Amino acid sequence: MTLDSLMQMCRRVDAVYGLDVCDEIKKVGSRRLLKIDFAVAKSCQSPKASGCRMIAVSDDDKLLVHILLVYHKSDIESINNNETYAWKSLVSSEYPEFRDLVS
Repeated sequence: MTLDSLMQMCRRVDAVYGLDVCDEIKKVGSRRLLKIDFAVAKSCQSPKASGCRMIAVSDDDKLLVHILLVYHKSDIESINNNETYAWKSLVSSEYPEFRDLVS
C-alpha cells in the first residue's frame, strides 16, 4: 500500500508540488529536486511526523520522476547531525547526473 501511494504521487507529481508534504529543494531548468514526506500505510501517523522521506527528481519537460532515496530519518547516517547534508551527500555521490541539484 505504501509503495502504491508513492507511485501515485509520482504519477501526479505536478499536483504534489503545492502540498505541505512536498519541499522543492532546487529547480534547474525543467528539473526539480523534491523532498517528500510520507507515512507508512496504516501507521496512523501524519506524513510530517512519521520521519519517512522520499528524495526525487522530477523533469517537467520529459514528464519523468526519478526516485533517488527512500528512507526514515533515523536510518540515514547523519553527517554532523544534519539530515539534509547527509542525503545531499548520498545523492551527489550516487547520482552524479543530479549533482547540480544538490550543490
